[in-house]
Amino acid sequence: MQIGMKYGWLADESSVIHLIRECLRAGSLLLLRQTCWKVLPMVLSLSPDIPTIESVEQCLQAIGHATLLVGSNEWDVLYANFAYEEMMSCQQAEITGKRLIEIHEGCWNRSALLSSLKNACHGDRLERIIVEHNDSNGSNRSFEVHHRVAQLGTSRSCHLLSFRDISVIRQLEGAYKRIEARHQALLDSAVDAIVIINIRGVIKAFNPAAERVFGFSSDEVLGLNVNMLMPSPYQQEHDNYLKRYLETKERRVIGIGREVIGKRKDGTVFPMNLSISEVTDGEERFFVGTVRDVTHNKRTEEALRDSEAHVRAILETAVDAIITIDESGLIKSLNSAAQKMFGYSHHEMIGENVCMLMPDPYRGEHDGYLQKYQQTGMRRVIGIGRETVGRRRDGSTFPMELSVSEVRQGARRYFTGIVRDITERKRYEDRLRESIEESSRSQARLKIQAEELVQQATCLSEARKSAEAANRAKSDFLANMSHEIRTPMTAILGFAEQVSASLNRSEDCEALSIIRRNGEHLLKLINDILDISKIESGLFVIEKTTCDLRALIHDLVQSIGPKAAQKKIGLTVNFATNVPVCIETDVLRLKQSLMNLLSNAVKFTEQGGVDLSVRMTEEFTTAPRLQMQICDTGIGIAAEHLDKLFIPFSQADSSVSRRFGGTGLGLAISKRLIELMGGDLQVKSILGSGSSFTITLPTGKISHSALGTSRQISGPRLTRALKAEARVRDTPRSILLAEDGLDNQKLIDLILRKAGHDLTVAEHGGVAIALYERAIAEGQNIDMILMDMQMPFVDGYEATRRLRSMGCQIPIVALTAHAMVGDREKCLQAGCTEYMTKPIDRHALLQLIDELGHPSAVVSQQPI
Repeated sequence: MQIGMKYGWLADESSVIHLIRECLRAGSLLLLRQTCWKVLPMVLSLSPDIPTIESVEQCLQAIGHATLLVGSNEWDVLYANFAYEEMMSCQQAEITGKRLIEIHEGCWNRSALLSSLKNACHGDRLERIIVEHNDSNGSNRSFEVHHRVAQLGTSRSCHLLSFRDISVIRQLEGAYKRIEARHQALLDSAVDAIVIINIRGVIKAFNPAAERVFGFSSDEVLGLNVNMLMPSPYQQEHDNYLKRYLETKERRVIGIGREVIGKRKDGTVFPMNLSISEVTDGEERFFVGTVRDVTHNKRTEEALRDSEAHVRAILETAVDAIITIDESGLIKSLNSAAQKMFGYSHHEMIGENVCMLMPDPYRGEHDGYLQKYQQTGMRRVIGIGRETVGRRRDGSTFPMELSVSEVRQGARRYFTGIVRDITERKRYEDRLRESIEESSRSQARLKIQAEELVQQATCLSEARKSAEAANRAKSDFLANMSHEIRTPMTAILGFAEQVSASLNRSEDCEALSIIRRNGEHLLKLINDILDISKIESGLFVIEKTTCDLRALIHDLVQSIGPKAAQKKIGLTVNFATNVPVCIETDVLRLKQSLMNLLSNAVKFTEQGGVDLSVRMTEEFTTAPRLQMQICDTGIGIAAEHLDKLFIPFSQADSSVSRRFGGTGLGLAISKRLIELMGGDLQVKSILGSGSSFTITLPTGKISHSALGTSRQISGPRLTRALKAEARVRDTPRSILLAEDGLDNQKLIDLILRKAGHDLTVAEHGGVAIALYERAIAEGQNIDMILMDMQMPFVDGYEATRRLRSMGCQIPIVALTAHAMVGDREKCLQAGCTEYMTKPIDRHALLQLIDELGHPSAVVSQQPI
């Protein structure tokens, strides 16, 4: 008991060693069960007085740790204490006397243990060895083996092996490593940069995303202060934040997050979002910072601000009023044009119901429209556009064009209206309507006259002689009417074009444009009446010549293209691969028919486009036939009205005539002309979807060289084709004009002198011959003669014949109001080089002068 008391107050290992020595001598070993097992090897080494191994066994049995005493020569087991037997589930008798390599067969790697022990035998140094042990029940256990060489007495040494079961520790270490691996995987795979620091600001972890963001490798930053990732003055601010937080727990960044500036390895700075959280590992505290580079976000925000500013600038400079309302009809935004148009200031309109801008009864209707649209989606204004009436601040009303579009922002809907004041346009429309009505009255009168002529022709056909006389009278009348109308129309249209080029006021230009447009319309009407009259009287003659399809289509595109472009609709031309280059047909009448069909297609099409397809039909066996199809996306024609299309002076629907105008002669003439050329014209149409007109023609003699590939004229190529107009060269010409009409003399003089040409005027053919003879005698140069064919004293036919008989070789161009069948041939037979009908087309005249005045010019065989 006295020894036990002494053991309870032991302060160091030397006291324990002394106590063990005394106990061994006294044989009192039972009191040593709580002795530190680490001290025993020292006792064995330091106590030379131990008499026998039995005394050592008694000491080992008192120790609570599993212990083996092994011989130094054969590594044979000398003794195993009770703790070892219990831990290994064995009896001492089973292992005593056996070599260490022979015990617990199959439970552990004994060879590896023995090898480790042999390597550990170096003096008195204590070694630690880890071995894995498999129990008989199949469980795995880990042991920590402490080895020590001990001395028994003075002559015999042995090995003392102390075993400690560390299976739980190893399992905890494995679990810790797995958790640590998962944490490291999370850090490595995180998209955002993660930086972990301790309370001193030293970087303890730096994931791959952080390496990418900051440009440092983890090896370069671990152990350094996190200040290295901050530009000045943020470095000092960070230290102050950290110190203040540790002292006062005041949160300015930790647990809150904020936007700060970071610094990369190359010294560049960048904006970043920083979120910091505090974690505790045992007694040590860390701060985990999650960093996201928001450079791209900042650029996007800046681009968005620039875009918003750009949109605002557009809105503020827009001529039209632009107003945005919410689902309740309250005004959310407006531009300056809206303030100016309605007379309200910005603050007077914002937040107010848009109905304030509408007169009765439109106010109530608007709320009903908006509510019904939101409930049913039925569109009456939104996405469609309409004309309505607006109300200004002073109470006055005005016509306006309203186009509304819907914009969604999240769950909310807004409606943006673009408003255009169309007061001036309405005034022009009223004037145009009056002009159209007057034109319609004129058309009606002309229609009556034409019908009377047809009736006269029908009555006179009862007798052949009377019919022939009537036809001659009718032809003379039509020729005279054509001549008498074309002659003044030349002056009207020509001077209107010339004057419009020199006017500055838009009102004057518009007035002249109306004059020209109505004059051209009247001229076309006259031509149509003449054509239909000639066709119905049987006087129309088809003249087949070689037709270059490409040139023909190109001319059509040049004529129709600007109208399509003005209406912002497409115009495309498609050639199939099997279409020949040239066919044999009446070029002029084919062009006239296609022009009528294309003009109608463009006129009746508001959206979409017009397509002209040219191909060879697949049905022909011996006689090849060409098919030309014109498709549009226009208003279409009801099935019950299709039969009226080709009746002269008739249209499919009277409402169409009121809306688009027209006499109804164009389609009738086109169909008759196509039939005279041996072809056929068919139509298919769907009301509201568009129409398709198909011309089928015999090709006659065709060129064997076909177009190599399919071609389509549209888009930029169409634009370039439209701009490829003939340009008059700057070379001045000396021109002699024979014209008895004073107005036409002045017009042609004005046109040619503006183009830089020199003009000499003769009142009739006799004067023209005299002026030409005098010029030849005096050595003066005359490059060309423009010859009116109907003049007093000496007409153009006689004058041309005399000039040619005199040896005159210069070009003579017939300028005549005679446009009847045979007039062109009559002029060419008299010796004219070219033939132009009045009214005069200024561009065509100047181009012809340039072509005929050029040495390599080829004389045209077709009238202009």
